[in-house]
Amino acid sequence: MVGKKQVKELLEREIEELSIKQTAENLDEILTDDWVVHLPGVDLRIEEVKKGYRKRFAEGRISDLVEDLIISGDMVVARWTNRFTPHTTGIEVCSSSISIDKIRDGKFAESWYIGSDKSWLK
Repeated sequence: MVGKKQVKELLEREIEELSIKQTAENLDEILTDDWVVHLPGVDLRIEEVKKGYRKRFAEGRISDLVEDLIISGDMVVARWTNRFTPHTTGIEVCSSSISIDKIRDGKFAESWYIGSDKSWLK
């Protein structure tokens, strides 16, 4: 069973790293060693995701916001608003996604993303 406080802290850390600091280097601190993210048609590991984020940070600014959160046992479902502002245009592009995360030992152990175009992570 995962507590709301623990989930909130993990999500705040994820947002701090990716949206505020614009870095993916410390993701291993909130992800298990065997973490995998399932995107439509592909599964990615930590280093592949870090590479995708580094590329995206070079292209523009990411800003994510959790709109809704549901916790059940060791599973967490979040509805996100994703914002990306390319350096070239400065025009913000918004999309929405749903993430489903399994938590183990205080870290994200497995994730599924549905909705937003995350093809840039590949």
